[in-house]
Amino acid sequence: SDDRLVFGAGSDLSIYHDGTNSNITNATNDLNITNTGDDIVITSNDDINLKTNAGDNAVNILGGAAVELYHNASKKLETRSNGITVTGYTYSDGVTIGNGTNEKYLAGDNNQLQMYHTGSSGNGYITNNQGTLLIGGSIVSFTNQANNAFLIRAVAGGTAELYHAGTKKLETTQTGAVITGIVTATTFSGSGASLTALNAS
Repeated sequence: SDDRLVFGAGSDLSIYHDGTNSNITNATNDLNITNTGDDIVITSNDDINLKTNAGDNAVNILGGAAVELYHNASKKLETRSNGITVTGYTYSDGVTIGNGTNEKYLAGDNNQLQMYHTGSSGNGYITNNQGTLLIGGSIVSFTNQANNAFLIRAVAGGTAELYHAGTKKLETTQTGAVITGIVTATTFSGSGASLTALNAS
């Protein structure tokens, strides 16, 4: 059961069956498999496993199930029937989520945060159904689609600004607010004692 084909001056390469499994063993330098014709096809009736460092998992292709990718023997990516599971961070120079309507980016242990678009004639949404949706930064701005005009601009520890058609109309200050233009109100409450230059009409 241990008849072998042995190649090399020092029996470097062996092909044999050990009574349980068939083996190709190389003891010197690299084992290279080269096909100059077309494809290399590996067919298995069950799983295909690639290991490094004398036994660490690198790639597991499970028959009728997942494909698993490892980094330093730690599983980082696993395919699922409905997509993939990634363990750790994902770095990309661009991400496309779905190619149709209602494909969603989901975050949270129960998908509490969702980001999606409803299609060519619909709208884009960022929804959060637990806690507070926080958008933070030293300066936070909302702009038009062309990113060349402010809608809202807020500075940490400073002003908050509201714009109309790209023109600033309201700005908070340390003592109150500055309004540029006309303020129209149906009613006014207060003594008005400190108000000046009012048009009584």
